[in-house]
Amino acid sequence: MRQRIREGPIAKDMAMKWCLQIAIALHYLHQEHYIHRDVKPENIFIDENDNAILGDLGCLSTKSLTGSFAGDFKYMARDVVKRAYAGGPDYTTKVDVFSLGLIMAELLTGKKQDMDIGNDIEKPIPYKPGVDNALIDICSDMVIKDPSCRPPIH
Repeated sequence: MRQRIREGPIAKDMAMKWCLQIAIALHYLHQEHYIHRDVKPENIFIDENDNAILGDLGCLSTKSLTGSFAGDFKYMARDVVKRAYAGGPDYTTKVDVFSLGLIMAELLTGKKQDMDIGNDIEKPIPYKPGVDNALIDICSDMVIKDPSCRPPIH
């Protein structure tokens, strides 16, 4: 996916198709009691039919082992960092929701979102001309600071 992003703008329909396919993959993992923990464009592969395939399952964690630290800071939920450095509560599948929200925003806006994971100030994803504000609102909900307020994937 990273290569496709570098090649230029991604059409909204294609971006939504890819996000839905990744959401389905994450839903399956979550039902099987796993958290991916490293959802990022470099770990999403686009096949010859333009299907998105979630890869690099090396950071998978069972829901009962969520105290460990893994993933890419650029796409990592704040709750993972807090758990690792401040001894916060165990994180949940909502860390994958956060990462998918950042990817969705990047696909829609053509810009990687600069989320300061060490900052507790809420930073909604800014609107962009030509992008449906409702979709940006969904992305903002997915990256909200409080994981209990993020929407589930189902």
